[in-house]
Amino acid sequence: MTVTSDDFPRPVTFVDSIFRSTESNPAYPSQGPDQVWDYSNLVKDELIERTYNDATSDAGFPGAYNFSDQALIFQIFPIESYRYFGLDSEGWFELGRRIVGVSYSITALTGGPQDTLRFPDANVIYDGRTDDVKFPMNYGDEWMETRIELLPYELTVAAFGLNKTPGYRKRYFTQHRKISGYGKLTLANSDGTPTAPMDVLLVRVVRNTVDSIFLGGAPAPPQLMGAFGLTQGAMAADSFYVFYKPGFGAPVMSIDYGESVAFYRPQAAETISAIREQALVETSSFPNPVSAGQTLTIRSESLPVAGQVQLTDMHGRLMQQSFFETGSGGQLQLRVHDQTPAGLYFYQIKDHTGTLVGAGKFRVN
Repeated sequence: MTVTSDDFPRPVTFVDSIFRSTESNPAYPSQGPDQVWDYSNLVKDELIERTYNDATSDAGFPGAYNFSDQALIFQIFPIESYRYFGLDSEGWFELGRRIVGVSYSITALTGGPQDTLRFPDANVIYDGRTDDVKFPMNYGDEWMETRIELLPYELTVAAFGLNKTPGYRKRYFTQHRKISGYGKLTLANSDGTPTAPMDVLLVRVVRNTVDSIFLGGAPAPPQLMGAFGLTQGAMAADSFYVFYKPGFGAPVMSIDYGESVAFYRPQAAETISAIREQALVETSSFPNPVSAGQTLTIRSESLPVAGQVQLTDMHGRLMQQSFFETGSGGQLQLRVHDQTPAGLYFYQIKDHTGTLVGAGKFRVN
């Protein structure tokens, strides 16, 4: 089983729907080839919807693919930020963050009535690259990579003679990823029923960070570090498991046993790749890619006399459907809606009984 760049269909703009489970206590996944993982007992306690926006023309992040909003936490201080991601022929990775400026009073920490900690507006592009998915990805592959993340700030503490003095946190982020298994994965649908088994790769991830704090071009003084509860060279580490499926451009499931939480996307079972083993007729489509508003033609020598063709997005959501009568077979035509966003889509051909008989994928540009 292999995940290539063509097998990771991640749109530029989309809404990602993720189920969160904190009470299911999932078992540790077994390692090795031809495994069977059944997590159909997962109980959803939250639905998270995260919007991804086009970043391909963002001058502040050259080479970015898209971005989404996610707060950054520095000690007890939340910072509004946007995570920027890259996707290319080599892999999928986080490129950097856009920080939205915010100031906090730190009187409770330092005693000075005018003392503040400010995080200025900043575009932070990481030094180095850590791929979450590296193409092509096969059982037994492993890689370790490091990136450097800077978080700038300005500090005002009268007792230390500091007035908007610039500084930064320097974080070394290292991750080791190993494809430690492959097999069949079953999840729980939103209604609690089991999904169809999915062909997946299992990835074990080990992460660690080392943080150093600088102020005015030098390591921050110990007295100040102590006031914020910081330690120079502080280290942290964690590990978790992730499942990836060919044909689905996101993790199907991740389990963090340290946090006792699982995130999963049962919609992954609804994509075409989940039904590859069925006996389907051979089809082709053109033009491919097709433009919104154009007509997509699907050809096959073995189409049913009558039935329906359905178009779905990468999350398994039905975008269009049309009934047809082909007579002796040959080809089907379906006009793609004018407002269809660019991205990867799937078609499913069903006969008059609703049985799936053919499937394929195409791109809208």
